[in-house]
Amino acid sequence: MSASTPFVYQRFVPAPDNQRDLGVGIQLQITRLVGTYMVWAGVCENGGGVNAGPTEEDTDMPLGINGNLALDWACAMPSGSATPLFRSQTVESTAFSTAQRLAKRFKKQFFVSVDSIPPTLAFEAEKAIVIAIKELEGL
Repeated sequence: MSASTPFVYQRFVPAPDNQRDLGVGIQLQITRLVGTYMVWAGVCENGGGVNAGPTEEDTDMPLGINGNLALDWACAMPSGSATPLFRSQTVESTAFSTAQRLAKRFKKQFFVSVDSIPPTLAFEAEKAIVIAIKELEGL
């Protein structure tokens, strides 16, 4: 799989054992474009099938809970510049800082949309995104 080939990666990440009482896990969808990644992370019900890694079909994927693409959305460049594309008044911006860290780490442009992830799961979501990007980059 060439790094210049557009590709969609999906993964369900269950909540860590110490946070299973939340009843939700993290759903990731990462679209790789040429020199750019579009990342969406949101919550979905724990359980259901788990599709880890690159997939061509959406089989057995848990469904998101009231998913929104633009609840908290930002763009960042490797140079360090970043901008929020859309930010809800009621949501703390996780996308902005996550996009900056990912762009700096992987030297690519990142569009990041984070949908209603509880603050206790934000670190787990970013960790899962980093693992997925490393897989896609062949690192």
